[in-house]
Amino acid sequence: MPASAVAPAVDVKSLLFDGVSAADQEEILADASIRSFAPREIIMHQGVRAERFFLMRSGCARFFLVTESGKKLPLLWAMPGDVVGGMGVVMHQRNYLLNCEAVRPTQIYVWRRDAIRKHLLRVPRLLDNGMHIASAYIDWLLNAYASVTCDSARDRLADVLTGYATAIGEPCKDGVLIDATNEEFAHAAHITKYTTCRLLAEWQKSGVIAKRRGKTILRDPGRLRRKSSG
Repeated sequence: MPASAVAPAVDVKSLLFDGVSAADQEEILADASIRSFAPREIIMHQGVRAERFFLMRSGCARFFLVTESGKKLPLLWAMPGDVVGGMGVVMHQRNYLLNCEAVRPTQIYVWRRDAIRKHLLRVPRLLDNGMHIASAYIDWLLNAYASVTCDSARDRLADVLTGYATAIGEPCKDGVLIDATNEEFAHAAHITKYTTCRLLAEWQKSGVIAKRRGKTILRDPGRLRRKSSG
């Protein structure tokens, strides 16, 4: 991880700053540093004391949980403007609940716990916005649980492919190129690798997706959704 830099003037749009004056935003960012992370570099470690608070400036990252058995469970994406490490601001200090890993070259604003808490007390709107952000994460978790409980494997895998295409997909002449393995898709959809390979082969045969050097090309997300529903 390269050496940190001093944060510049406001250059990211975030729900955290909704309704916060430009002057207050600049003062808050002045207390942050900027850190760069390479793909697959860990930004936040599960179980480690929450001493820092993060805000995505650029790039793409993903939260994941490691179970007691060592299984890696991919969770939601973190995009520019998203908050990472909310446990770093709670009154009674705790450990981070999840890991967060850079997927693309990523830059992040980083605050020390005491620095960001000072601004939370000074600018009450930050706390209100933080509650909205926390509720959005809870909403995502509830929807994810409902999907695992109620949706078919086909629907879950279709959602995973479209989610990957939106977050890390690269446009190409045949559609959107997704650099991820079948095993990653299986873990994200909470289905077996065998079922994942079977469904992908079916969609490839029908022309909805294509495979190229271990990567997946999503040709038509709308058609994929119709295929999964059918």
